[in-house]
Amino acid sequence: MEVPLLAVCCSFYQDVNSLERMLDSVVFNLPMRYCTCLMIDGRYRGYEDKEALSTDGSRELVLDYQKKYGKERIQLWDKPNEHERFKRDYYLRLASQQQIPFVCICDSDEWLDCKSPLSLLDEIRAIHQAWLDRESYTEQYPPIAGIEKVPRISNVHMINCVDKDNDGYIVNAVQRPRLWYRPEDMHYTTKHYYWVSKQVPEASEGIEGNKRVLAQTAVGMKSFVIHNLQMFHSHDMRSEDRERKRIIYEREKLPRLES
Repeated sequence: MEVPLLAVCCSFYQDVNSLERMLDSVVFNLPMRYCTCLMIDGRYRGYEDKEALSTDGSRELVLDYQKKYGKERIQLWDKPNEHERFKRDYYLRLASQQQIPFVCICDSDEWLDCKSPLSLLDEIRAIHQAWLDRESYTEQYPPIAGIEKVPRISNVHMINCVDKDNDGYIVNAVQRPRLWYRPEDMHYTTKHYYWVSKQVPEASEGIEGNKRVLAQTAVGMKSFVIHNLQMFHSHDMRSEDRERKRIIYEREKLPRLES
């Protein structure tokens, strides 16, 4: 198989029902000829469970999708007993090692909708071409008096995201930075939602550094909104026990680990 254009990256653990919805949304909505899934299994450090890897059928589910669609399309990797940010960094490294230019970050309790796969490909390729045009322009015409006539292209681009409650009602709709270009330029820092781009070398790690990254991305660079891809989020497929463990982990354990 030729190098995929896009990797859908998912870090999961003990979430078989939500995971099936997520994987279905990928294989039935996205142009799978150009995509792969990087599925990272493993208990998060601090999560209330003793098993290192999923035992609720999540792994078997991913392996079933492998049989249907091939190991090139559905990849299963293990990263147990790690901080959440390290699990997320792992799929960035995998995408970089496989020379995949774009990653879409999609958690197991999320799913994707794409009305026009061909139009989505056009949008993604346009970002890549804009990057190449910018690099070519910079080589030929260096900035005059510090003013760049062509904006730098960001590594991070926005997807329209919709959050639903357990009854299916929309509770929030917002654009989130979920499509990343050039994963080799990116890595997570002190929290599972703090990241640094090589395109902002002056940014340091920590809260202030991440604020500078976000400011540079929003103001100093060209960041695109992807119109042919939408993401949904809900906990409605999870059991009461799974939700209890998530709440304890996210509200009590994770903040301490990332403080």
